[in-house]
Amino acid sequence: MSTRAALPDLSDDVCARLRDAFRRTGYDTDGVVDALGPAHAALGRGEPEPAYRATRDSGDLGTLIRLFLLGSTEAEKDVEAAFAPLSLDDAVAATLLVPAADGYRAGLDVRPHGDDEGSWWVVSDLDADILGKTVPEDHVLGVGHASMSLVRATSRREVGSLLDVGTGNGVQALHATRHAKKVTATDVSARALALAAATFRLNELDVELVKGEWFAPVARRRFDQIVCNPPFVVGPPRVDYTYRDSGLAGDDASALVVRQLPGFLNDGGTGQLLASWLHVEGEDWGDRVTRWLPAETDAWFVQRDIADPGLYVGTWLRDAGIDPRSPEGRAKSGAWLDWFAENDV
Repeated sequence: MSTRAALPDLSDDVCARLRDAFRRTGYDTDGVVDALGPAHAALGRGEPEPAYRATRDSGDLGTLIRLFLLGSTEAEKDVEAAFAPLSLDDAVAATLLVPAADGYRAGLDVRPHGDDEGSWWVVSDLDADILGKTVPEDHVLGVGHASMSLVRATSRREVGSLLDVGTGNGVQALHATRHAKKVTATDVSARALALAAATFRLNELDVELVKGEWFAPVARRRFDQIVCNPPFVVGPPRVDYTYRDSGLAGDDASALVVRQLPGFLNDGGTGQLLASWLHVEGEDWGDRVTRWLPAETDAWFVQRDIADPGLYVGTWLRDAGIDPRSPEGRAKSGAWLDWFAENDV
């Protein structure tokens, strides 16, 4: 497992021409749903064949759906037509496309994402299923269940300023632009910042991006609202993947955000975040998370679900493309479960 040598370079010009191609072909949330029909639900279940069949006669839009949503290799002439006015050479240079034996395949995940007011495009890395291998350490996730949980939990009252801590692909900041006058987004990962910048350029949005850990990039600043989808996976103090691992032991990452977030809010400000916490033998979980709160802070902790250690470890291994039955999977599972056992989790 290693990081990539170069960051994607999706310039203003590349994003403008790609945006023109997407608008011309109808590659947006409504266009994709219309083209796929009932196959859209099948694709959500991880069944791609109906989507392949549904897009056979969809022209340039079908080519883009198969490239970005299905991980297909498409013929050169079809890709060239679908990407116009962006040339294939420029798309390859920006890592949007990768030459393949029979044409081109996607180098990045670029897909429509919408709300009740319209549609955006989100740029992220290809997942393990499409890559056909484990993801690199600096992998940038697409819009998943965790992202959408935070989107739904976030207050949408109008505010002057909003901070998105650990922006990843930028999806929380996208939604924030609907109700915040100024949006600032941070991340520790240079790759995440590069892909988030591409997301914002592609959607013609002005979002301030700053690099650094946790709240350090915005020291001495205050915001009306803060959202945070941190690397909340609990376990040993290590970093296998920057999108999920903080390097802090157990639930210390979640505790850090809960403790520090209120200090960066203006009077009357609010924050919404995702977190994970340990259920430790002999301790009430409510007491555990309450101890994280600074004095005079009002908070709701909503426990969405509980997972036993074996299920938890297996879920996150598969998420990274690691087979829990493989030698690597068994070794990682063993070390992780040993840590849980040693800490009475």
